[in-house]
Amino acid sequence: MAEPDLQQPPDEGATVALICRREIAAGAEACFSAWTEPDQVMHWFGPPGVACSAAEIDLRVGGRWRVATEHPDGSTLWIGGDFELIEPPRRLVYNWAHEAADDGQGPPPETTKVSVRFEPRATGTEVIVVHERFGGEAARDAHLLGWEGCLIEIAALLE
Repeated sequence: MAEPDLQQPPDEGATVALICRREIAAGAEACFSAWTEPDQVMHWFGPPGVACSAAEIDLRVGGRWRVATEHPDGSTLWIGGDFELIEPPRRLVYNWAHEAADDGQGPPPETTKVSVRFEPRATGTEVIVVHERFGGEAARDAHLLGWEGCLIEIAALLE
């Protein structure tokens, strides 16, 4: 399957997707490590007002990743998936799903796909997140706010 062209918006007819970018004043290796080392992930993962309280990462193709996010209302949401592609320090591809509620209520979680590129620039690294396969625009828009917050936090951690 072809990856979306990172220079153009994804084809909305094929998938509901987002692209979020930020240049960070750090090398690609540092950005890749911040994205893949649990101790660092806990410092930046989550939109404003949400804290990452746990991170588990088995960094190998087929390996699982999982994070716990603590929300202002006191609830905890676990998000996880499997790594599909790992090319240190340039690229990661993994699937993403919210874990089902403990009570088994509600619809099954939606599985989406995340591709992250770490592109060297003169003043650091441009981190490009493509998150696709959303069931609708509302979910995409909520995740866009989350990714924008994450990129602000990872920049603050590394700069």
